[in-house]
Amino acid sequence: MRGFVDADVRLAGSEVPHEGRLEVKVAGIWGTVCDDHFDDVDAGVACSMLGFGYVLSVPMFFAL
Repeated sequence: MRGFVDADVRLAGSEVPHEGRLEVKVAGIWGTVCDDHFDDVDAGVACSMLGFGYVLSVPMFFAL
């Protein structure tokens, strides 16, 4: 376990349900989750927190 923070999560930036940028609210402020070292296990936790059943895919985006 990497650590525990009591936080809310949401998906933002998409019109499609169950899709979007993962954001977390800590101390009342929403911020984007960095995808460095973010894997299927992390995605599974986020999906569970969002009330989804399972992970379909974890797309990675790289800025050039």
